[in-house]
Amino acid sequence: KKKTNKTNITHEVRASERVFSSNFSLMSLHTEQVPEAAGQVRSAAAAPSSSSLHAVLSARLLALQYPNHRLFDLDSYGERRALVCWLENMKIRLYPIENRAGLSNFDEQWDERFRTYLTELRCPHRLDNSDSKSIARVFLWLLGQALRLEFHDLAPQYDPVLAAKHSFLVDEEFQAALRTLCSILEISHTSNQAELLQTVSRTIVRDYSPAVLERANAMETTDDRLDLKDFPSGFDCGDPLVDRAVKVLRLLYLLDMKHLQSDINALIAYAQNFSAQPVTNASLGKVGK
Repeated sequence: KKKTNKTNITHEVRASERVFSSNFSLMSLHTEQVPEAAGQVRSAAAAPSSSSLHAVLSARLLALQYPNHRLFDLDSYGERRALVCWLENMKIRLYPIENRAGLSNFDEQWDERFRTYLTELRCPHRLDNSDSKSIARVFLWLLGQALRLEFHDLAPQYDPVLAAKHSFLVDEEFQAALRTLCSILEISHTSNQAELLQTVSRTIVRDYSPAVLERANAMETTDDRLDLKDFPSGFDCGDPLVDRAVKVLRLLYLLDMKHLQSDINALIAYAQNFSAQPVTNASLGKVGK
């Protein structure tokens, strides 16, 4: 790995980061600028309590433009059947048109056909018409599936909205700053923007964080560096170039393990804030919160 003078280029990296930070703030998608259906999907995403079930159902039905969304009653067997028929015909369309008659025929075998329909949709919930919670789980899942398919159908309408939010990615000033930063960090510039930005982010965090720069300055002061030839590879391949490559890979692996251990230590330290400060209660004869 080519050695880079981290101290000298720190200011250039931070200057380039300011360009990125001003542009990345545009990436947050504001709900009020998305079509009404998407806003309703977002408000209905959380699992509802019993008190909010009607509001969640109404929101999802409104997002799907169900005609009776305001007055829909989940406790009504007839309204549930009518909703299933409408969803299949208008939104889900699992069956060909000629095979949808079974869900429109409200006879004694309808429940059996509906359970078969749920199975073919791979619904994870079991329907029990005597259990209101079971009915709610099934119909919330069914409406969620319909919303997912609806968004898939309308994706071309939403794409321009999302594209406008990310237009800075093709901005000339942004691209120039990205190329400069990649050159400073010695990263190959690729056409895959997402992958490239992730690589830039990881490199800055790994090589130019305050702690890393502090260690680099200390090493320059003490000149206490490890020479690659003094590092053991663990085995001899018989080829000096291959041996050097093995040593580099081993060092990189050890560096990854060090970062992992540091993350684990930080997580343990955070957990100990809640568990490692016992309170002694002499009257109860026990120690701990």
